[in-house]
Amino acid sequence: AYTPYIGTLQNVITRIIEANETVPPFNYAFMLVTDAKVRKVDPRPRSRWVTEIERIWEGASARYWAHNGSLFHPGLLLSSRSCQEFMYHGFNFASPELCGEDFLDCCDKIDAPGMIAMACSLGIAPTLCKDSTVIMQQNISDLGSKWPFEFRVIDWTS
Repeated sequence: AYTPYIGTLQNVITRIIEANETVPPFNYAFMLVTDAKVRKVDPRPRSRWVTEIERIWEGASARYWAHNGSLFHPGLLLSSRSCQEFMYHGFNFASPELCGEDFLDCCDKIDAPGMIAMACSLGIAPTLCKDSTVIMQQNISDLGSKWPFEFRVIDWTS
């Protein structure tokens, strides 16, 4: 039975990766082999042959026949996907401070259009946002006096 993922992408990405795991280069998803050795291919249109991980991480993977390893559906190889180390592990340690200018020390695709896994506020590292404006609040209080704020001091001992 299908169980929906509940929570943020950052919290469920490990389960999504495990649920969609394949052994490169032989990605046999969308194909079944019966006990009688009959090969059945997913009857849906090939445009629908996309796993959860592929929906958020650059699209469909290449598919191969299990019996001879030949390609039967073109797509991306795992080695062709962007930011692999970041997707599997690096996001756990990512922060605006640690990822460098434009986050290039973590992943060059962070907050790039069309890449849900790396999107600001939504992806696996939601605090990494290239187009956000950093707002620095200026303290305009008169720090020369002891109590520049308008409130009553109940017990002033210093």
